Amino acid sequence: MRREAPRVTGFHLVAGPSLLSAAPVATLSVAWPAEMRTVDAGAHADLLARIPAGASSPHAPAHADGIAVEVAVAELAEALQRALGHRLPGAPVPDDARPAGMVAFRYRDADAANLAGRAALSMIGAAPAEQAAMLDGFLARASSIPVRGLMPAIREAADERGIPWERLIPGAPWMRLGQGAKQKRLQGTITSSTSHIGTVLSTQKHLAAQLFRANAVPAPKNAVVGDAGAAVRAAERFGYPVVVKPAAADFGLAVSVGLDNAPDVARAFEQARRHGRVLVEEQIPGDTYRLLVMHGRFVLAVRREPAHVVGDGVQSVRELVGVQNRARAADPSPGLKPVEIDADVVRMLRGQGMAPESVPPAGAKVRLRGQANRSAGGTYEDVTAAVHPDNRTLAERAASVAGLDVAGIDFVCPDIGRSYREAGGAICEINANPGLLTGETARLLARTLLDGMFPRGDDGRIPIIGILSDHDIGALVGRIEALMARRGHAPACATARELRAAGRPIAQGELAQAFACRAALAEPSATAAIVQLTYDGTVRDGLGFDSCALAVLDPVIAGARPVAPQPDEAARAGVAALLRSHADRVLAGASEEQVLGAVEELLAGGPRRGGSEA
Repeated sequence: MRREAPRVTGFHLVAGPSLLSAAPVATLSVAWPAEMRTVDAGAHADLLARIPAGASSPHAPAHADGIAVEVAVAELAEALQRALGHRLPGAPVPDDARPAGMVAFRYRDADAANLAGRAALSMIGAAPAEQAAMLDGFLARASSIPVRGLMPAIREAADERGIPWERLIPGAPWMRLGQGAKQKRLQGTITSSTSHIGTVLSTQKHLAAQLFRANAVPAPKNAVVGDAGAAVRAAERFGYPVVVKPAAADFGLAVSVGLDNAPDVARAFEQARRHGRVLVEEQIPGDTYRLLVMHGRFVLAVRREPAHVVGDGVQSVRELVGVQNRARAADPSPGLKPVEIDADVVRMLRGQGMAPESVPPAGAKVRLRGQANRSAGGTYEDVTAAVHPDNRTLAERAASVAGLDVAGIDFVCPDIGRSYREAGGAICEINANPGLLTGETARLLARTLLDGMFPRGDDGRIPIIGILSDHDIGALVGRIEALMARRGHAPACATARELRAAGRPIAQGELAQAFACRAALAEPSATAAIVQLTYDGTVRDGLGFDSCALAVLDPVIAGARPVAPQPDEAARAGVAALLRSHADRVLAGASEEQVLGAVEELLAGGPRRGGSEA
């Protein structure tokens, strides 16, 4: 008989510093089977070792008799997140900090945390064969979470700059960086400042080319065609060889290059038409380069080489492609698809006197495709240092003409080290959301992207006043709000009973502390935030921010009524210490007038970190 499995009864995210940890923490409330209290230390260590980028358990050596099951699940959940490329902040949750029976583990992405926590709970106690299948299932499900590509590098760069960030919507690829009126939004490399018109133009290749030619930016001649006959006539008008591709598709989808006869053009048209309107374009001689422009400045160039394999004298082309595809499957970059041996590849091989079953000599390079998209098997070589100044300027001008703050420009020329004015060349595409390289290059580009969104010295934060009180502080918050408004601020105000912005109520009633705090800091009109924290709410939800300009502990307000339950003295002391440790200035037991005076000083740039008044 299969034994009873543990069951999740609650999942909760503590986004800010809390009594559990200074790092964001996810908690699972679990109904545990009576017999499931510990996990074998050796088996647990073996399981962690099988997870990619996992870690050994710090508990295993010291607890040969078993590890508390909630500790084992937490360690496993963190290892699963690391397998997705997440860098978890801070130190693990101490064993004595977590409530008995609760699973508490660090996280960086809410969706990944939910998935990892539940997967870890399922894997604990399962047989090794079942665990292997569960791990594969977790990795497959996690592939749909939009956390790969540039997003991890952006998060890392934001952490380096102290810029707060979070998902704009759970499960979606959009990020919010910064707080209140200083926030920026981001999807890939599309920013809050990216032109919608520029983005639309970039997806319509023929319109982008028309725009470039009209503004003296070199671009190939092209035409949208409606049938194979029109495609052949356009090719003959431009002169062979030509390129045939969908007019509005990405990732090198159905792109055929080097077409030098009517039958091949007609065949390529039929292939491209499955993806919308078809474009026939003159082929520019030379190599293909991706020139990257960010915030008006050229920052990177790579030479893009079409998909190819290098012979080893033993394996066939088909076998070599299989080896390459396995390597691509392990690459975390988005948009990479396996290289398929289709009609285009067969045609390319035939032109080299080969077939898929041919065995190339050792060291021989065999070209598979004509287009150089990395998604279609192409490779990149960094050539930034070799780019001629005229070609750099051309890339910057093309981005400006298109109206894009971030642009990946596909430039074809015989020699990137010579001016296009002399050697020739043309821009065949411009991309509003270019796929960027992984590793250190992605980290450098993420920093450059953020520097254009948040100038150095600007961490995207607004002043936060955190007021710790279990009583109704609506009147005090109203007086602070009025004072700040007179000084030119538009504060968002979050109390236990009301959420306000721009002087108007947004929500009223009993508001969860985590919800009210997050909404205040996300309010697009807010140049400052006033947030009420209760002791009970902070025990449950944490602070909701990692720092505040002014912390007010238990202000003295005559006649104020309690609005929250009272936790025990130990919890109250822990909450007060937590807020003190994340505040620039602290007031404890102050009168309303003293609080207003401290706010005046804050607005005037008065005492900062470390100031405290009783």
